[in-house]
Amino acid sequence: MQFFRQVLSPLGLFNCPVYRNQDHGRLGDMNAAADELAYDATRGKTAQLIRDFNATTSCEKVTCLYNDVNWWVEGLIENPAELKHLRTDTSADPDYFL
Repeated sequence: MQFFRQVLSPLGLFNCPVYRNQDHGRLGDMNAAADELAYDATRGKTAQLIRDFNATTSCEKVTCLYNDVNWWVEGLIENPAELKHLRTDTSADPDYFL
């Protein structure tokens, strides 16, 4: 979910609400997407975190809001044929909260 759900605050851009203002969760400062150079650096940091982040150890002492979604996304990665079964629920109100 680090790729999809990021938290922008006056303190910077972070990979998770739990890790706001924590160096290990920082993707960039508050200008992380202000221009092309900053955006490219932020994408690089995000890619590195996605590659190296281990939730089993990094998140072992917190309750992850996204645990179920993380497993769902992991299942789609492992079984790309399942993507064809995805449908938009047009009856639901859009929810863009963290």
